[in-house]
Amino acid sequence: MRILIADDDQSMRFILKVQLESWGYEVISCKNGHEAMDHLRAEDPPRIAILDWMMHGYTGIEIAQE
Repeated sequence: MRILIADDDQSMRFILKVQLESWGYEVISCKNGHEAMDHLRAEDPPRIAILDWMMHGYTGIEIAQE
């Protein structure tokens, strides 16, 4: 299963990515809300998204509402 991580903090993305991959997940990592929205609007989007509350582009709340 693919999981999207969207966070403007590089160290947080890295920590989450390493942990999720160790559990067998395929991780898509995004540094801002625009990248996250592009992946979530794709033809076959990830089933789970872990979103930062505040980041550039779209906030995690705006993405969840979309």
